[in-house]
Amino acid sequence: LDNDENDISKLHVDFVTKLIKHVNCLGKRAMLWADPLLLKHPEAIMNMPKDTYFLSWGYDEFPDAEPIEKFGEMGVKQIVCPGTSTWARLCENVNVEEKNIINMINLGRENNAIGVLNTNWGDWGNPCSIELAMYGVVLGAAKSWDTSTEINDEFIESVNSILYENENGYPILREVSNLQEKVNWFHFCNNYFEYRYDSRKYYNRSVLDNIDDIQKGYLSIKEKLENTEWKNDEYRQELLIAAEGACVMAELTAKILNVDITRISDTKRWFDKYRRKWKEKNKKDEYYKIEEMFIYLEEN
Repeated sequence: LDNDENDISKLHVDFVTKLIKHVNCLGKRAMLWADPLLLKHPEAIMNMPKDTYFLSWGYDEFPDAEPIEKFGEMGVKQIVCPGTSTWARLCENVNVEEKNIINMINLGRENNAIGVLNTNWGDWGNPCSIELAMYGVVLGAAKSWDTSTEINDEFIESVNSILYENENGYPILREVSNLQEKVNWFHFCNNYFEYRYDSRKYYNRSVLDNIDDIQKGYLSIKEKLENTEWKNDEYRQELLIAAEGACVMAELTAKILNVDITRISDTKRWFDKYRRKWKEKNKKDEYYKIEEMFIYLEEN
């Protein structure tokens, strides 16, 4: 092979075809991520086993329609895969996931997809709790069951009643999600590495432009949540932890950048709550890296 793009895509198709045939020999049907490389060789796709399921994924607000349309034109079995937008966040990104899930499922319907696989990834430590991914899960389930589903007052009322069991569930989720938007998890992790390993050349300072708004936003959410009771109280607790976590991230960033602010959060007290919830519901996995990052920045 000359290792040009065409050769690489052909090699990819040939390899996954062998894997699919092996899976079929075991009496199973293969599900295959519909990598764009595949579309460079549509003739090879048509020669793959007919019961192969192609998983067409896209996580932007307005996902690329072209791959889904091409698989639809080929008449192969296609499943569309939106996402809950929880990766590298303490709370799902409501603004992104709503558009993504609605648009992906509509594209699937228009291009004869046979179903939906809603995804919930956990990149960069998977800091988000499962509760703060559940709105996206519920939306995906509702839209998959009935593609005419819209995000309107009736739908939100149902979510508040069935999922959060509190009329303020969805509005506060949006507040926490918007607060998280002001504190980028990637930037926070990058600043930690720069600070700990003494490079300090590539600090990201963008959060400092919003630090007053972040503190005020957290205090507002705290006031709404701290002295209330929800029938499904786990959601209330996780929303409060996520809001406080955003404030902790912003204030620790100011600390390591030597910006003088009045702190309103307590890293160790917050992390005690975060740790307890993590251990109740998750395997250890790489949790220790999250703890190491917050505690190191607090103590050094």
